Amino acid sequence: MSLDNKGIGRKGGISGRGSVLFLVILALLLIYITESGPRLLTSIRQVTYDLIAPITEFMGRPVVALRRTSIALTDYTDLINENAKLKAQLNELLAWEDRALRLEAKIVRYEKLLNVKIDGQYNFKTSRVVADLGGPFVRTVLINSGEDDGIRVGQAVFGTSGFIGQVVSVGNSSSRVLLLTDLNSRIPVQIEPSGLQAILTGDNTNEPILNFYDDKDVPEKGARVVTSGYGGRISPGLIIGTVDVNRQGQTRVKLREKISNMNYVRVLDYKFVEAPEEETQLPEALKIRPQNSEGQQTNNKIEGP
Repeated sequence: MSLDNKGIGRKGGISGRGSVLFLVILALLLIYITESGPRLLTSIRQVTYDLIAPITEFMGRPVVALRRTSIALTDYTDLINENAKLKAQLNELLAWEDRALRLEAKIVRYEKLLNVKIDGQYNFKTSRVVADLGGPFVRTVLINSGEDDGIRVGQAVFGTSGFIGQVVSVGNSSSRVLLLTDLNSRIPVQIEPSGLQAILTGDNTNEPILNFYDDKDVPEKGARVVTSGYGGRISPGLIIGTVDVNRQGQTRVKLREKISNMNYVRVLDYKFVEAPEEETQLPEALKIRPQNSEGQQTNNKIEGP
């Protein structure tokens, strides 16, 4: 009985001393951590990151590969759809090309039959749009080409895709171009395909007005508007825009060229059509001699005394 109690007491003493030793070590460890502060925590965090980073990268490789595969499949599908659309557009354009070639050949045959005089190809001078210094007109631009470059007053000026105005003043190295939208602009135009003649009048807005056309033939919305060439100063057939009707029912023209974004323009070298010189007297072949009552021609020549 006494031996068993002594053994139990001995074991309890050993366990108690072990607990005290553990608590002492834990206390020292806590004191060390407290004294070290954030530096130790940062070191522990960095070591943890160094251990986790390779594992995370290895586990993330399949996800990245799957994402790249998904993007590649999406791009491939988009390419297939776009390729199909382009093939359809190409087939449509080929049909239009064939139609255009046939119409061109037909027009050439008609021109030969009618012996029509065709305007030749136009030369042009490319010029850069520079700052406008102001003047008597509201909507004008200044270009860096002038008389030294062969620019003349009245020449037509073309933008990237459409007719925009004409030269109104020329200096040695610069010229001023009056735009279609200016209040002083008046351009004879033709509506296609009806052939209706009209005057394009600027009013300082982005869409000039169609005036002076036959009221019986109202321009259709969307019809092409080109220069008519009347007056001989501007070459015919230059594209301007399309017919548009505003809410007030006024017929205007939506310009093909966006004038506000112009950087370069082309001045067409068109040979003006000049009127023939005035005849001082009627040619002999066209003179009609009056006849007397006996059917004989009279001599109307006035002789001097």
